[in-house]
Amino acid sequence: MAALKLYLLATLLILLGAQTLACEEDGITHGGSTEELVVSDVKDCGGSPQLRRNCGYPGISSADCTKRDCCYDARIPEVNWCFYSQAEDQAQCAVSPSERIDCGYPGISAKDCYHRGCCFNSSVPGVKWCFYSQEQMNDHYPCGVFPYKRRNCGYPGISSSECAKKSCCFDPSIPGVNWCFYSQTQDKAQCAVEPADRKDCGYPGISDTECYSRGCCFNASVAGVKWCFYPKKESTDAVVNQCGGSPYQRRNCGYPGISSSECAKRNCCFNSTIPGVNWCFYTQTQNQAQCSVNPSDRSDCGYPGISSTECLNRGCCFNSSVPGVKWCFYPKGQTNEQFKCGVDPYKRRDCGYPGISSSECFKRNCCFDSSIPGVNWCFFSQEQDKAHCVVNATDRKDCGYPGISDTECYSRGCCFNSSEPGTKWCYYPNGQYKAQCSVSPSDRKACGYPGISDAECYSQGCCYNSSDPGTAWCYYPNRE
Repeated sequence: MAALKLYLLATLLILLGAQTLACEEDGITHGGSTEELVVSDVKDCGGSPQLRRNCGYPGISSADCTKRDCCYDARIPEVNWCFYSQAEDQAQCAVSPSERIDCGYPGISAKDCYHRGCCFNSSVPGVKWCFYSQEQMNDHYPCGVFPYKRRNCGYPGISSSECAKKSCCFDPSIPGVNWCFYSQTQDKAQCAVEPADRKDCGYPGISDTECYSRGCCFNASVAGVKWCFYPKKESTDAVVNQCGGSPYQRRNCGYPGISSSECAKRNCCFNSTIPGVNWCFYTQTQNQAQCSVNPSDRSDCGYPGISSTECLNRGCCFNSSVPGVKWCFYPKGQTNEQFKCGVDPYKRRDCGYPGISSSECFKRNCCFDSSIPGVNWCFFSQEQDKAHCVVNATDRKDCGYPGISDTECYSRGCCFNSSEPGTKWCYYPNGQYKAQCSVSPSDRKACGYPGISDAECYSQGCCYNSSDPGTAWCYYPNRE
């Protein structure tokens, strides 16, 4: 009898083990990563991961995704993990081209469109390629505004009560969009501005998302006019803002985190109500007085293609009305000699590393000035720059990549000169490349991986030489 009981118990354990194994193979375990594949196993969830139409939000759980009746697969990074099935895509995206409601902007990529949870179809020219699905069109969105078309009425983290005080709509249910926003009625009233009367709120090529985040209107239906522009009430308000001027055209008079008292000592304006813009800035009167510089007398404060935002962040003037001259330039009376060691803070060529001490910097025979945040504190002097950076254009060794900014170039300790088109603008100082990168092929220590590009190699501070096959092309420099 005892033997029979042992036999039955052993048989039961074997059966239970087999059932558990079958569950694990089907992805029905608890506490393990395979649970995340259940949804994908029972749905039509095939197709390219890059073409997944977003059904959730960053960090969504498999349980929350299941509640939405969508597919879930977290095995591939940098794609949508919660997404619509192929059958749902076919049903929801069957929208006639003439009835499509725009979900993007001219030139939006399929990836960005799918990330918004919208449909993408570029097979028919001359119509909207990124558009809302049939389900989205039928949904009732708060205040009648699609999530990605919400025009910002607040700031990150604004409360519903504070938003209500602004007479705006509030909906925190969708991550990554504006939660406090203007209603459809407000949009229609405020954004009905004639194309010729629009006041620019952005820059050429600005996306609708960035434009809406500024609280501005976006309309790309008319070519050759401003697409991102101030609402009607802002067209005049922007001129009479506190201390004058648009918040996005404030010329920096301080540094990140500057206090109102420190700003006042500089005789500048202070307004911290709008995130993402300069809080300490010059008045309109100061701008008019300091930036009235004859185009031929302008001293360059930037580089070709610098944006007005970056230029104004430097405390410099920006005027692109005259072609063929410097658009980003120093204010009147401000010269390089104002700065320690005779170098403009934003053109300091790095001689150290983040957090370097003044004593360590001086050991390198370099200048030290820690009074300005966000720039190189240990840097080469003006005389050292002249001696190191006088390199014939044909002899320059590339230290960057096409389109590198002067700021990034200087942070690498390299020279920058954009005066001669068709040559390397960011290059190693005289003798430095030859000294550091003259490493025998057999002695090279790989700094990258097979097939690494020269741009990525340089970005890691390494040398690149593809003339010797079978050796490391991207390798560490000899710094001894």
